[in-house]
Amino acid sequence: MRTVVLEHSGELADLIPEWRDLVDRAFWCPVFATPEWQLTWWEVLGATGTKQLCVWTLRDDSDRLVGLYPLYRTRKYGLRWLLPLGQPYYADMSVILADQDQAEFVHRAFFAWLRDLPDWDAANLGNVPLVSIPGEQADASGQRVWQQWIRESGLLCNIRLTEPCMFMPVVGKADVLALFSKQSRSRYRRKSKQLRQNFPDLSIARVPTSPENLTALADMSVQHSLAYQKGRSFFNNERAELFIQHLAARTQNPQDRSFELVLYTLTLQGELVAYEFGFLWRRSFQIYFRAYAQEYQASSPGFLLLAETFTDLMAKGQVDELNLLLGGERYKSLFSPERQEQQTCLICKPTLLGRAALLTRWARKNARKVKLWIRARIEQGAKKRQRKEPVQPDK
Repeated sequence: MRTVVLEHSGELADLIPEWRDLVDRAFWCPVFATPEWQLTWWEVLGATGTKQLCVWTLRDDSDRLVGLYPLYRTRKYGLRWLLPLGQPYYADMSVILADQDQAEFVHRAFFAWLRDLPDWDAANLGNVPLVSIPGEQADASGQRVWQQWIRESGLLCNIRLTEPCMFMPVVGKADVLALFSKQSRSRYRRKSKQLRQNFPDLSIARVPTSPENLTALADMSVQHSLAYQKGRSFFNNERAELFIQHLAARTQNPQDRSFELVLYTLTLQGELVAYEFGFLWRRSFQIYFRAYAQEYQASSPGFLLLAETFTDLMAKGQVDELNLLLGGERYKSLFSPERQEQQTCLICKPTLLGRAALLTRWARKNARKVKLWIRARIEQGAKKRQRKEPVQPDK
């Protein structure tokens, strides 16, 4: 086995054929670990400022690629960081891409390489699904597995569960209503009937991810979306539209892509009112981002479009799973989904700066607890002083 580190975009692009082969052989792989997604992110959003590629690859004795984790170097708060491509934003999942027959060895080899790598203080590996970790990955034991391997490598770490991804298997489901919670079914019927009566010219369709349609998504989100006004829209990043345009161009050829972009729209008299944008990946439809015009909020156009999107995909037999990915959006409470647990892992070198990064993570996590503890001690001290003060007799 030998490790090769790639530091230039051209080297990463040359790796695409082997990368795709590893994706097919991988122990577990999300759409965010495919070459199309990661290369597009790096070219449009990553290769800016002080960021530098640091892609870890592992090859076996026959020179076949068996392990891959694309990282980049950056500086923040005076520390030298390593982050996965797509982080800290955009990638809802991040994994060490490992050959399924050698998954545990690949993970251990990565941590051993990290121990010997110079010029870094901390690595923040966010949104790692527990199912991507070899061994007992079905529950929180995935945390313990990584923790053991990292500490055996002589590194420090802090691992915590983060927001899960929500998904719904659809095999055996009669229709989309079977996905809703009981309380949501009557609401769906009522809202659907109300919207179609009020807007008889309503049109729902799956449309191509052409530059014109993608520009229309961005314009609608910026001008009419409540999420954009609150700073929670995908398009709050000024380069987000460019990223999606490049991703659509890269996945245009069916013979040269790992996944398909899917776009559903709801229009009224030709005006875009709501949309659903996602990926069709290994018979799973994954909602990446969505929005609706706030002027129509009372009619719940996003709710109707979501249900119609699921109905169409299920009727065509294109999916076995609907994945809602990350995010605490209210619409997810309408369903009865299953949870895919994820963790964030902060790995630090056992140096002064590495320990400082670990302490910072602890302080952020426990800031509220520390604040409450200090307040309680102050109040306790005040009560003690009050009891010790002599009582003045009444004159």
